[in-house]
Amino acid sequence: MLDKYKDIQPIFYNFINLSFENNKISHAYLIEKNGVSYANDLALDLAKFFLCDGKYDERICNLVDARNYSNFIIFDDLSDIKKEQIINLKQSFSLKSQDNRNMVYLIRDASLLNKSSANSLLKFLEEPEDGIIAILLTDNVSRVIDTISSRCQIINLINNDKFDYKTIFYYYSVDDGNFDDFIDREFSLFASFYDNLEQKGIDMLIDKSIYDFNNRIKSLLLFGFYLYFDALNIKLGRNVDSFLPNISFIKNLVDNNEINDIIYKIDVINNFLINSVYNVNLNLFMDNFIISIVSSDNEIGGK
Repeated sequence: MLDKYKDIQPIFYNFINLSFENNKISHAYLIEKNGVSYANDLALDLAKFFLCDGKYDERICNLVDARNYSNFIIFDDLSDIKKEQIINLKQSFSLKSQDNRNMVYLIRDASLLNKSSANSLLKFLEEPEDGIIAILLTDNVSRVIDTISSRCQIINLINNDKFDYKTIFYYYSVDDGNFDDFIDREFSLFASFYDNLEQKGIDMLIDKSIYDFNNRIKSLLLFGFYLYFDALNIKLGRNVDSFLPNISFIKNLVDNNEINDIIYKIDVINNFLINSVYNVNLNLFMDNFIISIVSSDNEIGGK
């Protein structure tokens, strides 16, 4: 069901499949469409994947397409989502699935949740039940209420027509000099940070000057996100273009990490990306990031 996205959305494809194989599926996913034209179809295919427990089931897929499967609820109408609709959703899923399969609800545009409906959904997300999975779509994660997005596994789709690693550096302004020269310097600094992190591990905490990035933390995390996905693709033997060019230490990174280690680090970075907007103590934030990413507790989805 998801194989069609293997090459066009490798981050999405690898993350979902490897999480599924390791029995670490999240209770809620927030997918940022990033202008991808087939994002709605991808979300529906993801719902089918969960509903079919990873194995294609023609009967279930046909029922989902017909919007006639009791384990699946979709908010298709692109208008305000009301509190009563969320209450009805919770009531519909209050009884255990008759066929012992997952139950999935899909919200086409999570930014349409008003304060009242968002608060109702939040209570659903705060106390997740086994076997109930939320898939939320949005054009822009920042338009989704923070309390909702912070409780979801965020997946950013890649627009293959637009992707350029330089967009990693657009989160802060550059007042002087040539922007490309600036990117080259920052690229080198970010690469050095992750090289040191791989080599020194927890000893990185001794010299804080190595990770003094101030307002550039989000860019640093995005850099790491793509770095470890490059490593994952190499580890899996996939013949795809790298997201980041000319990472000299990538071979050592691949050799020194197992697949589960890389997945764990991707998930840690993703969690810190989500929480970076809420943090006020940058030094403590970076300390916690370093401690988390070198942790031996390799549990996908851990925070």
